[in-house]
Amino acid sequence: KQVLRTSIKNLRDAKQKIQRTLSKFTQPLSKYAQNFPSSPLRCEVISWLYKAQASLQVSRSTLFISLCTLDKLLFKGFPSPIEFELVAGTILLIATKFNEVYPVTIKKLNLLSQKKFSLEYYSEAEGAMLYNIDFTVELDVIYEELLGHEMRNASDNRD
Repeated sequence: KQVLRTSIKNLRDAKQKIQRTLSKFTQPLSKYAQNFPSSPLRCEVISWLYKAQASLQVSRSTLFISLCTLDKLLFKGFPSPIEFELVAGTILLIATKFNEVYPVTIKKLNLLSQKKFSLEYYSEAEGAMLYNIDFTVELDVIYEELLGHEMRNASDNRD
């Protein structure tokens, strides 16, 4: 039970950290809504994503998930400062984690980009983007899974 409480506390702490860094990575919609869907930033990100898809040979569905994520971000708020390669790379990272067997590596993302970004910077941008598009994992579901796993382990140990 202590492990479960610690895990839940760690999840809550992570959520609070994302909320604190969110202000650093978010600008209001009004800056981008005027030119959507033909904004120069959107066009640059889409172009980068198409080139990355061809270079990395990720599936077309991963590309389309990336484009959908981009559009959600445009409506909800966008990362700041605007580094289109960081935005595009982070979106591709999110999509490959969801849709590919192995996610794209930071090393490969940096090879595709003129500017290099650290793992920490990608992680912060990813957290802020997922928060902006209301990506959630319910703590109750995690707690039930962890509790169920612990109970199964306890019964296995008794046998």
